[in-house]
Amino acid sequence: MKAKLLLIISLLFASLSYAQFGGIFYFSVNEIYFTKQPVMNANLTGVNDVLPQMGTVFGGGGDMIVKGLVLGGLGYGSAMKTMKLNGADVSYTFAGGQFNLGYVLLTTKRLLSYIYLGIGGTNYGVEIENSTDSVINFGTLQAPPHSTVSYNYGGFTLSPGLNFSFMTKVLVFGLNVSYVYPTSGQYGGIIGSLRIGFGGASKK
Repeated sequence: MKAKLLLIISLLFASLSYAQFGGIFYFSVNEIYFTKQPVMNANLTGVNDVLPQMGTVFGGGGDMIVKGLVLGGLGYGSAMKTMKLNGADVSYTFAGGQFNLGYVLLTTKRLLSYIYLGIGGTNYGVEIENSTDSVINFGTLQAPPHSTVSYNYGGFTLSPGLNFSFMTKVLVFGLNVSYVYPTSGQYGGIIGSLRIGFGGASKK
């Protein structure tokens, strides 16, 4: 009896979970929490000590579903935080983009869920703007008067993720969680995303 019940549940789940075709295009608001913060440059004395642990970035992307497979891509980026340090304005930026390959776990009339692996790259940057009449020192790095100095750190990344989407007749609302792992191992973070877009998925 238990075996028959398990078989019926498995068949029902399989009938729900297989999406044949679909497409979704979306905008997203992404909150990143760095589980391992980047060290921008050993010479940036003071800057590494105040790197933000969290930040908000904006982006967008799209997914195409073909016989249960998910093919897509996304991009995001914006200034995360600006603060005063040694008399200069220090801005932190985070940006990235990736190609996604995934598999549909669940599809109903209103719900869609899939897992994926993103392959791409990210860039973490610091911009130091000195609007004073004096040189500002950050260790061995100097910011001349009325100038802007930038430093960027980027690399190849892998990003496993999980998506849940609620589909109406016109709009699609999504919740996405992923982990950004640069292969350099210098930093990493969890990204939670809220999405709104257009499209849908069908089992036909």
